[in-house]
Amino acid sequence: ITLEIDNYRPGAANDVVIRDRIPQGCSYVSGSGSIAPQVIGDELVWNLGQLKSLESRRIESSLQSSIANASSTLWYDDCESGEGIWEVDILKGDRLWYHDEGFGVDDSYSWIAEEGENGSDDFYFYNREPFQLADDNPALLFYHFFNTEQGFDGGIVEASTDGFVWRQLTDDKFSLNGYSGPIDYQAFVVPNLLAFSGQSDGFIPSVIDLSDYKGKSVYLRYRFGNDSLNLSPYQTTILGWVVDNIELILPRFYNSEACLATAEGITE
Repeated sequence: ITLEIDNYRPGAANDVVIRDRIPQGCSYVSGSGSIAPQVIGDELVWNLGQLKSLESRRIESSLQSSIANASSTLWYDDCESGEGIWEVDILKGDRLWYHDEGFGVDDSYSWIAEEGENGSDDFYFYNREPFQLADDNPALLFYHFFNTEQGFDGGIVEASTDGFVWRQLTDDKFSLNGYSGPIDYQAFVVPNLLAFSGQSDGFIPSVIDLSDYKGKSVYLRYRFGNDSLNLSPYQTTILGWVVDNIELILPRFYNSEACLATAEGITE
């Protein structure tokens, strides 16, 4: 759990108190808080004291849930065994996704789309045979890293029931780490798209709700596009989009609510 507290008001906020409810079925992991909370009933309570104007605080902590209430895995590929069920293809340009070691989670194998500047590219990888999704509320979980020219080069995830007509899995379908921002029309020649573009600052997990396709056979594809101009300015690591540890799950969500109060009567 990560809480960001920012004071954008012109004056200091005094006696700042944060309360975060522990979801039913979870418990606080003792010692996990970057700032130690008080555990009062089903709440975590932080007394932060004064927060000066334009000052920020970040609180990180962990909760533990019962194994009986955990998300379950329907299918998993750690991307270690090569192409396997996956196929690569090109819509524009001459670049392809490729599978290699040393760039994935913990330097493992992964799928890599490298950013280019000598011509525009649009290319993807997808499952050769469709996944048969559960009748419940399936979701797609994957880990990925991106380092691209912000707003001009990036990646999207799409789905299809027939392998011919593809639809973007839009940002409102993400329950964790959705698209980072808009991307230029030239990347995919589609207006008003959001994509994974810019810098992810390491590997992050993303979860996409697939309940629109529950009970159906579905193809999934990771599609990367770039213009013919600049690259990411951060060139100490691979340029492009790296995808690893792809998983179909039945997710279990825990909902919580954090509240803030101050001596000045501010509540949020």
